[in-house]
Amino acid sequence: MNHFRCRLGVFAVIFCVALISLVFDLVSPRHAYPQEEATPCLQPYINTFFPNAGEPGDEVRIRGRRFGLEAGKVTFSPGVEAKIVNWKNSRIWVVVPESAESGPVTVSVPCGLVSNQKDFTVRK
Repeated sequence: MNHFRCRLGVFAVIFCVALISLVFDLVSPRHAYPQEEATPCLQPYINTFFPNAGEPGDEVRIRGRRFGLEAGKVTFSPGVEAKIVNWKNSRIWVVVPESAESGPVTVSVPCGLVSNQKDFTVRK
């Protein structure tokens, strides 16, 4: 009989602990367990280039906003990816690719969003 009481006592303790834990989770405020908030991915926007025209191999600064802190990619016409020199949230420095042509340039951020198209003149 004592052996049965001991088993029943262990199950009762486990049940009580589980019940108290469940009740605590239901009544405690959600901010008691702060969770890391995901930073929203915002569409990047190109304002200007400096200089506004260049030759292949030239370094160009792209000014804009919402580029983020993690480097994405910069694409010159006709779909040629530029070498990134430096990447900041509002400025990117790139090297004009050898096969670049005059036309639209875009900035893509790691989450997949692509900026507006802004024309750049490539002098050859």
